[in-house]
Amino acid sequence: MRRGWLYFSEVSRIPAEDLRTIDRLWRAASGDRFGYSVQRQLWLGVNRNWERFWSLIGWKQGYHWTRYPDEFTWDLSAPKGHLPLSNQLRGVRVLEELLTHRAWEES
Repeated sequence: MRRGWLYFSEVSRIPAEDLRTIDRLWRAASGDRFGYSVQRQLWLGVNRNWERFWSLIGWKQGYHWTRYPDEFTWDLSAPKGHLPLSNQLRGVRVLEELLTHRAWEES
């Protein structure tokens, strides 16, 4: 059965080179505005504070979560780090695993 989503516990099994390739493609297509490494840099810059991070990348304003798909910005006018999009309804575990993946230590 194909679920169509990723469990946080599966992120560590993504090969580092594959994750870096995905990130390079995002960065190349966006002029270094989007990608997991961009999100990681921003997240670390706010001391891993999720609330500050959500606001910074435009996923939440005050108490209002940006609603998929209509409230997201799907072009380069979006805030830096706005994409790639990760579903936060189940919490931050998948994104945290992506942002702390060994790929960023090896690059």
